[in-house]
Amino acid sequence: AGKSSLFNQIVDEDVVLVSDVPGTTRDTVDLVFRFQNHAIRLVDTAGLRRRSHLRDHQIDFFSTTRTRRAIQDARVVVHLVDALQGITDLDKKISALIQEVRRPAVIGINKWDAVEDKTEKSTREFLDRLYFQFPHARNMPVVFLSARTGQRVNKLLEQCLMLDERMRRRIPTGELNDRIAVWFRKLPGRGQGLRILYASQVETEPPVFVFFVNKRARFRANQTQFFENQIREAYDLAGIPIRILVRERNEGDDS
Repeated sequence: AGKSSLFNQIVDEDVVLVSDVPGTTRDTVDLVFRFQNHAIRLVDTAGLRRRSHLRDHQIDFFSTTRTRRAIQDARVVVHLVDALQGITDLDKKISALIQEVRRPAVIGINKWDAVEDKTEKSTREFLDRLYFQFPHARNMPVVFLSARTGQRVNKLLEQCLMLDERMRRRIPTGELNDRIAVWFRKLPGRGQGLRILYASQVETEPPVFVFFVNKRARFRANQTQFFENQIREAYDLAGIPIRILVRERNEGDDS
């Protein structure tokens, strides 16, 4: 997808082997650079390898393990998708890893400069295909860029800084509960005896919220998703994995 080319474009040095073959980078490479008065550590992960390219399946196993570890250690992940190849099986594997370890991510559509006859319609169609393959991408920033020319690379970095700031955001408990009271009136299936007693944010990086309810069994998965979407929209948390934990508590219980 061109991640090594992007790495070289950002640091303005040919420090990573660039190749047209996916999965060329075998080891993670990292450098520190400055952007808009921020010191950023940039890590180029080992490429994931298709098994058909391998003589030894352990290479695939270890590259996946290193990539998983790099994603888990990252504050923000850039998932590069090749605009000419479209969504590949490797993209799906990377996306699954990002979701599994719950890291904030921005999707970069690379080689957009090489796409012919670009129109608003073709851009929309590409996004539709992306969202079909990765439904969670609707909650992520998407940047169309060119690692070769540097087009919109700065915008990509700005999105990364923005995600890092959003990760640290803490929502005041009183404000959160006021909003939840409003959202609850729009909650699907709320007429089934469910009551939300109160909620609070208990962690940042990424944000975790605990909802205390009268009956845990009445709080369904689609309702959890509803509140995740409401929080994400209200507090501009696009690209941030939000987690909601639901706990049962008796009304009037102060313990």
